[in-house]
Amino acid sequence: MTVPQFINNYLPYAIEAGKRYGINPIACLAQAAVETAWGEKAPGNNFFGIKANASWQGKTQEFLTTEEDAYGNRTQQVLKFRAYDSIKESFMDYGKLISSLSRYSQALLYPAYNQTTQYLTAIVMGGYATGSGYLNLTKNVVTS
Repeated sequence: MTVPQFINNYLPYAIEAGKRYGINPIACLAQAAVETAWGEKAPGNNFFGIKANASWQGKTQEFLTTEEDAYGNRTQQVLKFRAYDSIKESFMDYGKLISSLSRYSQALLYPAYNQTTQYLTAIVMGGYATGSGYLNLTKNVVTS
């Protein structure tokens, strides 16, 4: 899928999630691009790599994934991830997750298009991703 196709296909979902949950739609789309390699890898329609913890009541799937700890140590683990019936459902669940967890509350202060960098920084500071390069990856998507 080309970058313009990705944007045309999924920006409407990001905008809808933004309106419903107060999240930044451009940052949301950038995260989806990074997490799926521009739509190429989204098993179970999980566009955000959201894990399924014990409180998740929906569909799940298990994968071998590489996790990075706070010290930069990388380990491979089989983890359980959320699965969705549709891509739109994935975008809405992302918005719901971000808006409902206090650790991401700072990100909600930056919903505007011109506040994308601040939003992404707040998401990462809240512990969204384990990869040390995640913030730069998502920022690069926005600025490219």
